[in-house]
Amino acid sequence: MNLLNTVAGHFRPQRMQMFVRLLGITPSTTVLDVGGGAANWAICPVQPRITILNLDSNIYVNGFQLVCGDATKMPFVDRQFDVIFSNSVIEHLYTPDRQKKFADEVTRVGNHYFIQTPDYWFPVEPHYLTPFVQFVPRDCKPWVHRWLTLRGWMDKPSKDTCVEWSDEIRLLRAREMRALFPKATLVRERAFGLSKSLIAVG
Repeated sequence: MNLLNTVAGHFRPQRMQMFVRLLGITPSTTVLDVGGGAANWAICPVQPRITILNLDSNIYVNGFQLVCGDATKMPFVDRQFDVIFSNSVIEHLYTPDRQKKFADEVTRVGNHYFIQTPDYWFPVEPHYLTPFVQFVPRDCKPWVHRWLTLRGWMDKPSKDTCVEWSDEIRLLRAREMRALFPKATLVRERAFGLSKSLIAVG
């Protein structure tokens, strides 16, 4: 986990600076953070008016308005927020259909958006902290997760957890992000010259 935090600690401040710059964020901007928490906003150079949407009713985020709800069916009216922000959430929605519903809700509820997800083609799969796991056949992935990944050796997950991860995580390619957000500009976050993350900005 320390390794993951170190890597995230390098990229996230730059990402939040990009977010502020590209979308002109000010303290009066209303932002819906879908599936997020306080960590990204602690390193954001501007503090907008933040609402956090999350499935977990037990999450407490000091200083932010918290709404419990499903990202594929958001409990908000059309264009309620200036900006929808989402960091590494869309790849956790299990199926292409749910990812499409998420994208549709983002463009319905927000006037603008900033949606980040790991790039399918980046060699290191960030959830497993191990190269090329995204290319493993789905049926084999639970066993690979437990015995052949850094995350498996660190966390020692149960069989059920490994199966759940293989069902839940679906990384996206650039062409899929463009299809989900056809009016967006697709920004690539790079590491070692390779596309590490995809960010749809619209």
